[in-house]
Amino acid sequence: MSNLLIYQMKQLLLIFLLSLSATSFSNTIEKDANDGSPQAQFLFAQSLLNEDAEKAQEYFTLAAFQGHTKSAHYLSWEIPVIANDSINTLITPEVYDESKGIISIEILNKIRKQGNQGDIVMQYLMWGLYVNNRGVTKAEAYTWLKQSAGNKNASALFGLGLLYYYGYIVPIERDKGVRLIKEASDQGFSLASIFLKTK
Repeated sequence: MSNLLIYQMKQLLLIFLLSLSATSFSNTIEKDANDGSPQAQFLFAQSLLNEDAEKAQEYFTLAAFQGHTKSAHYLSWEIPVIANDSINTLITPEVYDESKGIISIEILNKIRKQGNQGDIVMQYLMWGLYVNNRGVTKAEAYTWLKQSAGNKNASALFGLGLLYYYGYIVPIERDKGVRLIKEASDQGFSLASIFLKTK
């Protein structure tokens, strides 16, 4: 066999393997998106833009409702700003900016400490860090979200309501989801009110 033929066969094999890998990645993203991962919903929506813009819009919307900033920017939405005077130096655009990589353990520990002291905003911020792919695990984020919602934080009530409404992380309980979202809306949380008008 000639060197040229061997080279061409290696190239074809490489192209085939890359194509399998891309298909596997795409299937994983779609599964994760349907399981409620806001980051996966964003990535899946991007992949759908050329083939099904309406479906892409649905996934961008689902991620944005959960507080995914890139999806919100795509939709030209304004995500309510998390404000807390005692820790305002931590709540900067970098905290949510995925391009900055995983959030530092030092900042995470400061947020955890304040959350453990009962700061419902910091409890919810842990969920926001998970949603925006900043290095907080889903399990930890969910624990903080439940705690913040239990303390009646409107953002957390809305976030937890979405999980029950769609069956993300928890079993689908639409009535419970709507009740939590309505509670957030009653506190003046605008995204909750917008969501309720669409259902």
